[in-house]
Amino acid sequence: MAALQDLQGSIRAVRALINLEAVYEDPPKPEERDTVAGLRGAIIVLVLASFEGFLGTLFEEELDRIVDAKVPLTFYTEELQASAIFASLEHATKGDHSTRGMKRAERIPDLMAAARAVAIGAFVPRAMSSTQSNPNSDCVNRMFKAVGRLSVLREIGPLFELKWGIPVSVNHCVETLDALVLSRNRVAHTADSSHLLRTDLESSVRFIEVLAELLEADLKSHITGLIYRAVDLYRRQHA
Repeated sequence: MAALQDLQGSIRAVRALINLEAVYEDPPKPEERDTVAGLRGAIIVLVLASFEGFLGTLFEEELDRIVDAKVPLTFYTEELQASAIFASLEHATKGDHSTRGMKRAERIPDLMAAARAVAIGAFVPRAMSSTQSNPNSDCVNRMFKAVGRLSVLREIGPLFELKWGIPVSVNHCVETLDALVLSRNRVAHTADSSHLLRTDLESSVRFIEVLAELLEADLKSHITGLIYRAVDLYRRQHA
């Protein structure tokens, strides 16, 4: 639950900014345009940063459950085995933002630890939690596919529509998430938030809240099923 709780804490900060932006006229007075533009840009960047952090934490904490079950990877699906092993070794070899600037020799302990984990049928959960700084629909689908859950954004569509309260297209989650990421990129890379409307702000926050809640429930259920089947197979083979 840490992933969702962290997201909710970040969303409270986002809504504080939304309340601050709402004080100004819409459209804003000429002398207030820069302030409003800055607030709107900050809101969209923080919303996506919150979602990106949520994804990474969610996968790490859910994959930790597989490690904690202490059942070798060989009792899980071949797809999960391949994803976990290659990701663990690649992460140890190439590193991530936390190891940027480190010499190769300084990363040897991490590489040895990953190799030992793989050798005993385990893996490094953190290695499968990277969003590569781009939490769009391809990223979400890739992360879920690595654990055997295909087309998750389309699969949760009916539940999303139920929680959203109005009919949405089958590709709504994909299209809306990608649009938000593109909007974030425009703000982050060009400092241009002129495309953001006041009505976009709260709807973006609510979209991320609903999406995150459904993704957490889906991954938790999927991982629980994987662990249950692996434990059952392990027990039957060692009875």
